[in-house]
Amino acid sequence: MKGSLALVFLFLASSLALSSSMTELEMIENEFLTDCAKRENVSVDGISEYLMKRTNVEYKTMCALSCYFQISPGIQFDLGELKNEYGLDSCNTITRDDECEEGFKQIECYFQKFV
Repeated sequence: MKGSLALVFLFLASSLALSSSMTELEMIENEFLTDCAKRENVSVDGISEYLMKRTNVEYKTMCALSCYFQISPGIQFDLGELKNEYGLDSCNTITRDDECEEGFKQIECYFQKFV
């Protein structure tokens, strides 16, 4: 199951611009990410660069990733599977006053625990 969440993030980091070779599910996930990027006025390439660890994360990128993490059917399915396999979700209990920071800290937690 660890690999499943890692694959979702690997997909995001490596194939966002390759829409002609994406499966239907990947295209749907890409649409969700693109919508979140547009909401925060960031480029999908900027998000991809962060995921590949090439850049420091900017606030707007944190917000776009947090948005995607909350609405992605693939991510939500994988998180449900992780909860079933490992029990209580300690990453989901992380709270911050700022919604973008909270979501991003949860994402970092999942990366550290499961990717």
